Amino acid sequence: VDYQPIVSSQETHFPLTAEDKLKLSVFTPLNDPGDYSAVFITRIKLELCLAPLVLQTLKLDDQTLPATRPLYLCLGATGALAHRLSVVPAPGNAWQGTQAALTIENNPQGAVVAAPVWGVDQPLEDSWVIDCPWVTEQAAHLFTLNLVNQYTADPYPVTVSLGHHRLAFSEVMEAAYYPVLELQQKVRVGVQVASFYTGQTFSAVTVNWTVAGLRVRAAAVTDDSGWAYFDYEPTVAGEFDVVATVESPYYPEGVASQTLKVRVLATDPWQEVLAVVETQAAPWAEKTGYPNRGSSYPVHVKLLATSPLLGTQLWLSLTGLSPEQLGITVSPPLEQPVPVADLEPLWTLTSADRQDARFELSLGCSKLLLPSPKKTMSLARNLVKIGEQRLANKFPIIDEQESVVLRVQVVPVVNGDPVVGALVDWITPEGTLPTVATGAGGWASLLYSPATAGEQFVTARVRALRMRRLTHPDSR
Repeated sequence: VDYQPIVSSQETHFPLTAEDKLKLSVFTPLNDPGDYSAVFITRIKLELCLAPLVLQTLKLDDQTLPATRPLYLCLGATGALAHRLSVVPAPGNAWQGTQAALTIENNPQGAVVAAPVWGVDQPLEDSWVIDCPWVTEQAAHLFTLNLVNQYTADPYPVTVSLGHHRLAFSEVMEAAYYPVLELQQKVRVGVQVASFYTGQTFSAVTVNWTVAGLRVRAAAVTDDSGWAYFDYEPTVAGEFDVVATVESPYYPEGVASQTLKVRVLATDPWQEVLAVVETQAAPWAEKTGYPNRGSSYPVHVKLLATSPLLGTQLWLSLTGLSPEQLGITVSPPLEQPVPVADLEPLWTLTSADRQDARFELSLGCSKLLLPSPKKTMSLARNLVKIGEQRLANKFPIIDEQESVVLRVQVVPVVNGDPVVGALVDWITPEGTLPTVATGAGGWASLLYSPATAGEQFVTARVRALRMRRLTHPDSR
């Protein structure tokens, strides 16, 4: 049979709406008598032609992106971290409520895969999973994704760049301390730049630094380990946000950012720290401390209610002879950071009755660059009392210019040998005599010649290294 099909095409516009049914009928004229020809329909192709797709936005993972810009996919976004892509048509667009498939052109090494797979339809409002393994170190791979509708419509192309487009700060270096303005201190902060997906760090990447609210700007390039640093030299006191940004086109704003807090102090807080001895407070380093051999000595620190040291950690350091040489133990231990939870931190020095010595104490703070000034300490038998006494051995006669010998012995408050070198002041009715020091056995003597008759009182005051005085009257 000589069959020659006739191709016919007809474009028709119907006011169709969703769920309408379209019925196609074919009609031919009646045949003439004796004409047994027939019409055979071998193929009908019915095309529903849609207007071009207009997108309102693209959604990549949790990012809402303008539809006019390229789509930045990331090497290493695979497995549980694979991208999820969805599209949002403009309101009233003909593609709404239809199905579509994704296709790919120039797939780099055929490595990028999708679910549903390329070319398989799914509802347009659903998302596609796009798996992008780490293929090569090439800076970026360019290719095209096409949205293809189930009906007849022009494919919608999306330009794609595949690379390390989602940078992150894998590690940050916070300000280690509060810089002090009057000391012209500066403080360093830093960030390490890496891929969000692979963790690979990047060198030669520019990181821009700003300080919120101030006209401070700087740029630094990452080193071989991906670190970039900023040395902030403040000009005013207060609390500031130092912001690091790095180019990262995955995000709508085009950058990844990190905020680091810096607190700047106007004055040196060590100048306001007090040392308390027997309820008397004085600046930390102003007065020498006098721990007593063979006993405990409180290192009592007092802070102001507004001190920036509150909420930090303090520790106590000792210089000079070692604690082992001095026979000193400290609680809490030396160099051990102690949280500052109240205004009066306390350390206790317990010393053996071993030797006299001088040493120095200083405080350190977890939020200050420099330690406190050093406080001088003098370890000796600093707490003394009068032990034995030798009163007047006779009643002196004034006319005969007789004298009597008065003697006191100085001993430590705690058990121990008599104190040699302790200071004794003799106070007579005629006045105070020059200070003398105890000699062998801790004894000090006074040869006293009274000027008037009657009962006279002579007072001996003893002290050790200008610490505490105890008195004892000798009477005649």
